[in-house]
Amino acid sequence: MYFFLCNLSVLDLRLASISTPKLLVYLWAKSRSISMGGCVSHVFFFQFLGSTECLIYTVMVFDRYVAICHPLRYLIIMNWTVCTILAASTWVTSSFQATIVTSLTFTLPYCGPNVVDYFFCDIFPMVKLACADTYIIETVSFTNIGMVPMTYFLLIPMSYLRIVYYILKMNSAEGRRKAASTSDSEPYVYIWSSTNHRSAPKSI
Repeated sequence: MYFFLCNLSVLDLRLASISTPKLLVYLWAKSRSISMGGCVSHVFFFQFLGSTECLIYTVMVFDRYVAICHPLRYLIIMNWTVCTILAASTWVTSSFQATIVTSLTFTLPYCGPNVVDYFFCDIFPMVKLACADTYIIETVSFTNIGMVPMTYFLLIPMSYLRIVYYILKMNSAEGRRKAASTSDSEPYVYIWSSTNHRSAPKSI
């Protein structure tokens, strides 16, 4: 669980570092210009890190689902290899998605005004400056920014509803409390003994 929390912490730190330093420069130096390379970096890293964070949240919910609904097999299902693959997949998938969106954005011809009507470079403010048909990039951006995150966030409450249903089915109040405790940030998962179901849970 802490492995995914570490990934999430790195993402939050990186997201905060996308626009905040440039914003401080704007306020301190009174300069509101940005290079094309800086604008490309803003778009890429904002899309990359935002998409990765959505995926990490979804993976973390799956991790909690396995821990509560399949506690005896948790260490087998969510071993280090699986966790590493899941985390790496979120980064690679988001990088691929961000590369496509950024490439589509900056291959458009920009022959008009060069003032971005936003406090940092993003897809839709940049698309407004293009002097060509922007239907494809707008459709792709709507899919990536709207429908894909919505799918992730629909999976999250569905998984938690399944977890709550599983907890409410437990006969023991103590078992329900301990199962629910695995959804928070405590560094353990309760594994019930497969040989004696009356024995106390082991904290590992």
